Amino acid sequence: KQAWSKPQGLPILTEQADELPVFDHVKIPNDGTDVWEIDLRLLKFEKKIASGSYGDL
Repeated sequence: KQAWSKPQGLPILTEQADELPVFDHVKIPNDGTDVWEIDLRLLKFEKKIASGSYGDL
């Protein structure tokens, strides 16, 4: 039998505010709209997987 490793989850949250993880990669609007803004500075581009008339993917 092969032992499978368990996937890593989110860090354990503590009650101290300075130790909480910050998840600000995506700004989720709270005004009822369904438009999200992704901060491109936080994305890591490694390789192009497709190209089309509207741009690269």
